[in-house]
Amino acid sequence: MDNSERVEGFIDLETLDKIRSTLSNSTDQEDVDLAAWIQKNYLYEPIGEAEDGRPISSREGFEKLDRAYKRVRSLTNRAQDKWPFFDRHWKKMPANTVRQVAQGFPAIHGMLCDNFLPIRLRTNSVETPPIRPIVITQVGAQ
Repeated sequence: MDNSERVEGFIDLETLDKIRSTLSNSTDQEDVDLAAWIQKNYLYEPIGEAEDGRPISSREGFEKLDRAYKRVRSLTNRAQDKWPFFDRHWKKMPANTVRQVAQGFPAIHGMLCDNFLPIRLRTNSVETPPIRPIVITQVGAQ
């Protein structure tokens, strides 16, 4: 299985259909195009009776679905009744994880894999640069 087929999470179809409906009724062409993309990639037929969600396997999927969620929140001035993003185990995926995966960091069992994040220290909410090794050289040696 290559990375394009790797399931990083799931999207709830009932909530996604409400998002698509709101976007498709927008006067903004970008919203209408996003609604069409959702229909084509996630709400295609047939949808089985027992099918609660569809897998999200790409950075583009997370990015566009997250953008659609935020756009509907902006259009309606409220959040959806249900958070639509779930990890591979059908547990709610934290918003930070959704946004990190949308930026290209892979999710491992619903959590971000630390191997793909830069190592940084946080002290009093101030980010410090990565730790670099100190090289000691002898000065004046012959």
